[in-house]
Amino acid sequence: MGFLLWALTGLVGCAGAAPDPGRERFDALMAASGPVEWTSPVGEQWREGWFLDGRVGRVEPTAEGFELWAGPTPRDNAHHVVLWTQREFSGDLRLDFDYVRLDDATDDVNILYLFARGSGTAPYVEDLSAWRELRAEPRMAWYFSHVATYHISFAAFGDADHPGVDYIRARRYLPETKVYLNGTDFAPDNFDTGLFKPGVRYHFTVIRAGTDLFMRVTGPDHERLFHWDTSRLPRLETGRIGLRHMAGRAARYEHIEVRSISAP
Repeated sequence: MGFLLWALTGLVGCAGAAPDPGRERFDALMAASGPVEWTSPVGEQWREGWFLDGRVGRVEPTAEGFELWAGPTPRDNAHHVVLWTQREFSGDLRLDFDYVRLDDATDDVNILYLFARGSGTAPYVEDLSAWRELRAEPRMAWYFSHVATYHISFAAFGDADHPGVDYIRARRYLPETKVYLNGTDFAPDNFDTGLFKPGVRYHFTVIRAGTDLFMRVTGPDHERLFHWDTSRLPRLETGRIGLRHMAGRAARYEHIEVRSISAP
C-alpha cells in the first residue's frame, strides 16, 4: 500500500508540474512574429546582402544561400572570417536559418552576432563597414574590444574544462572597457548538446525580445531550446547580424529570414 501511495503521489506531481516559463515565453514570441521583413539574397547576389571581413576566408554561393569557409590554418588570425549583413536591424526580432556543418573540427567555434555596431570611439565608429579594412585580419580581439554586440557561440569546441565537447554560450561584448571577455557571458553555458553533427541539416530560430535571448535548434533527432536573461548588461537595440567562423570551420547557411516581433 505504501508503494502504491508513493507511485500515485509521483504521478500526481508529474501531472501538476509547473510549465517551463522559458518555453511559454518563447511560444508567445513565436506567435507574435510578423511577416518576413528581410531574406538573404542567394546565389551570386549574396553581396547585395552581405560583406566579408578577412582576406583568406570565402563565400561560395548556393541556390538557397551560401557556404562560409574560414581559412584552413588553425590559430592563424588571418584565417578567421566574419560575414556581416549590409543592413542593420532594430527592435525585437526573430532570425531563422538552416545550418549544415561542413567540417569535422574538434576545436574553435562558430559565432552568431546580433545588433552589432562599432563602439563609437574613433576609429571604431558605429558603422562597421567604415573600418572594415582594419579587420582585414579578423582576429577576435578586434571584435570584443571594439564592437558592441550579442554573441552566441555554437558548434563550438575548445572549452578548457570540457575538452572535445561541444558547447553553446551567449555573451554581450563590452568594448573599450579593457575587460576583454571577462564578465561578458550570460548563464547558462550548455555543453555536450548532441547537436551539430557534420552533414546534418539543423534549423535555427533565434529571438531577441526585451531582455530575453532564445535560440532553438531543431534537427532530425531532437530539438533543444536555449534561453538567456541579458538584463544584467546594457541592452542593444540596433545593429547588424554577423556570422564568424574561426580557422578550419565551414558550414552551409540557407533560407535566412528576419522577422520583427510585437512582443506580447
